[in-house]
Amino acid sequence: MSSLNFLKDDRQFQVICLIMFVGSLGQACTIPILPLYVRSFDVSYFVVGLVVAAGGVTRLVTDVPVGLVLDRIGRKPLLRLSMLLMTGSCLFPIFAQGILPLTLFQLIQGIGLGSLLITVLAVTGDICPPDKKGSYVGCLFASDSLGVAVGAFAGGKLVEIGGFQLPFVSMLLLSITGALMVEAFFHESLVDFSRVTKLHFAGIKMSRSEGKIALGLVGAMVVGISSNGTGNTAIPLYGASLLMSPSQIGLALTVLWLANVIIQPWAGGLCDRVGTRNVFMLGFVLAATSSLLFVFSGQFLTLALVAVVLGLSIGIGSSANAAIIIEKGATNSRGLSAALYRISRDFGNIIGPVIVGASSDLSGISFAFILISIVCFATATLGLTKQPH
Repeated sequence: MSSLNFLKDDRQFQVICLIMFVGSLGQACTIPILPLYVRSFDVSYFVVGLVVAAGGVTRLVTDVPVGLVLDRIGRKPLLRLSMLLMTGSCLFPIFAQGILPLTLFQLIQGIGLGSLLITVLAVTGDICPPDKKGSYVGCLFASDSLGVAVGAFAGGKLVEIGGFQLPFVSMLLLSITGALMVEAFFHESLVDFSRVTKLHFAGIKMSRSEGKIALGLVGAMVVGISSNGTGNTAIPLYGASLLMSPSQIGLALTVLWLANVIIQPWAGGLCDRVGTRNVFMLGFVLAATSSLLFVFSGQFLTLALVAVVLGLSIGIGSSANAAIIIEKGATNSRGLSAALYRISRDFGNIIGPVIVGASSDLSGISFAFILISIVCFATATLGLTKQPH
């Protein structure tokens, strides 16, 4: 793929993608089994949704402070902190005797993972050429999704081998590995600290006539609903209701995120060529379609095929939304720009599992898929009201 030739020449971007991959790989080992682990303590679907959403709550609260610190003290200290928090969080579920330790895990790793995601996005804004923003963002998100794809299947297998605690042991070891990589290979990318002296909300260049920032932030929220609601919560619960094994559930999530890996570099480049609005609409039409198709997926093969479509939609939507934020972020406020993007995404990460849990208790898991499909379709039509890129 000639459009990705820049990767082999940009060592700093290679390093940040590798750190992102390792961090996502560790956290993803817990994704397919966390709803099942919580459910094993005989709680309702609504409580399962609340625990899964807990990580998004702490990210939502800390996103802006993290962005401001990024713009004041640099990127490397925040990478160190993110890996430390993700490492420490794993101790709680390893020794869990109820849902409280699992909730504490979610709260702490939520801050760590959120800090990592904001920092790598800010670094990407620091180093990417002006005409390659979409391509860089697509490749960054692809490294994240590749970690999730590999980790999801691994987590399902690890449960079958050693019980619910083993995936968290794997996350512990991988987080330590990520911390060592930060120390050995990452070089600070924010070179002019003197320019960052106060809160720069003007760092995001709003255009009221186009409303592109609003479109990007709404899109980021709905991507969070789809990925953490449909993907990380509804699919494991639905698979369990169909008597699928943990490894089958993990494999369904793996193909979802592998599709995401494949599509994101292409989607990022497409943003550079045809405009973010068109790519935005394509992503959410696919998301609405895939969420609805889950209702008719009564066996593993069809579930996995629909998961592929969902993975494509998340990749396309993520690339379009993040490209908008990177494009509008000023040089001295990229941390804050990335934080505002993450706030919207994390708000969706909170809403998604709660929607799934509440609607599943009310009318079954199929109803949750239908609700999220409606939300995604409404988001796609929102793109029609905005002016072209």
